[in-house]
Amino acid sequence: IGSSTKYYAFQVDGGSTTFTQPACGPLARFDGLYYHIIDMTLNGGLGDIVAGRKNISLVDSTGESVIGMMHENGKDFWIIVRKAHSNNYYSFLVTQSGVCTTPVISSFTGGIPSNPRGLMTLAPSHDATQIAVSQGSTISGGLLQLFDFESCSGRLSNPTNISNSLRGWYDVAF
Repeated sequence: IGSSTKYYAFQVDGGSTTFTQPACGPLARFDGLYYHIIDMTLNGGLGDIVAGRKNISLVDSTGESVIGMMHENGKDFWIIVRKAHSNNYYSFLVTQSGVCTTPVISSFTGGIPSNPRGLMTLAPSHDATQIAVSQGSTISGGLLQLFDFESCSGRLSNPTNISNSLRGWYDVAF
């Protein structure tokens, strides 16, 4: 944001694994959401990660999906993940000043099982006012849900089940 040569790369790891399986991710645990800062002027113009700006942890143990949604101001972004083994969604604001490490947390009851395993997909609506969530699991089933998204505050609200049957849903898109 505000630079044509520096970028953020966000990643999620291992949130759907159980806590008894071998650890995974750059810190050898169930990592969650990380980001890296990339400078395209490094490495002879091919780009590289800025020294000391790799694997910066924002939250541990997330679902297997991350989504970027534009802020209402049209220049900043929200990076959104679901905390694994919970019904909490974390929204991190990214501005020209950097990544705000204090998330906006949207908490819900019911809906997607509280101990998810398997792929989770977040998909934005064309007008960025809703987020669809697909949670698949061969163990506890999964659900398709639709949330309203408030692009000024980063909050999710009004969860609505698209399907009332627990199935191993795999993906969702608008």
